[in-house]
Parts: sequence; C-alpha cells; structure tokens
Amino acid sequence: YMINCVHPIHFSAILNGASWTDRIHGVSSNASSLSHSELDNAETLDEGCPEEFGRDHSALLDRLTSLNVFGGCCGTSHQHVRAICDSCIVRPCGTSKD
Repeated sequence: YMINCVHPIHFSAILNGASWTDRIHGVSSNASSLSHSELDNAETLDEGCPEEFGRDHSALLDRLTSLNVFGGCCGTSHQHVRAICDSCIVRPCGTSKD
C-alpha cells in the first residue's frame, strides 16, 4: 500500500506502530503542509520547503519500517525529490540517521 497526495504532517500522528503500518511501502506526498481545503482556496501554489520536506520523510522511516518507495505529488519538484534523497537514501528503514 501507499499513502498519496497528502503532506506527512497530516498522517504521521496516526502511525502508532500498529501492525497495519507494516503494509505501507510507499508515500507520494504533497509539497505543501496546508490542508486540502486551504490548498483548494489558495490563489497561488504553496511549494513548501524542500529541506523540511526531506526531514519529514526521514522521520517517517522510524514509523514505517517497510517504507521503500518515495515520490512527490502536488507541488513537488526536483528539489523536493533531492531533499528526500539527501535525508533518506543512505538510511535503511528503522535505523537512526545519526
């Protein structure tokens, strides 16, 4: 399974270590941390902060131990994908980045 079209801050709170989270292998997140209703009413695209986006995805590795697919959805660019790579690519799931 994958989580799609939502920024990690909108779903990370429900990742409580329950067995169902082992079935999630991928995320394709929105760049903006705004809610869907805020985005629907926005007059300009909120691209968020790529570095923060990368850190948010790195934090997911602690909670989604089967995570092995990362992607971008609404508002993401190559900068967001680079930030994910910089934060996550050298770090196996379930291990500390330090």
